[in-house]
Amino acid sequence: MAAIGFILAGLGGVGAFPFLQWFKDNKAVRWLAVVVLLVTAAIWAFTFYGALWAHMASFAKWVPATMATPAK
Repeated sequence: MAAIGFILAGLGGVGAFPFLQWFKDNKAVRWLAVVVLLVTAAIWAFTFYGALWAHMASFAKWVPATMATPAK
């Protein structure tokens, strides 16, 4: 999923200037670019949300080394 986000974000970034210059008056192409960037944002939001909760779950049990009980 993140790979698709990287690809769409890269295409959006690389294609932004040419689309702005060549298709300045074409609303359909501009809306297509908006949709692609919104899908990219949604993919990154989904990826971020999953990664955030996975990290929070793994850090929930963490304690500093000075407070950790030694394993027996």
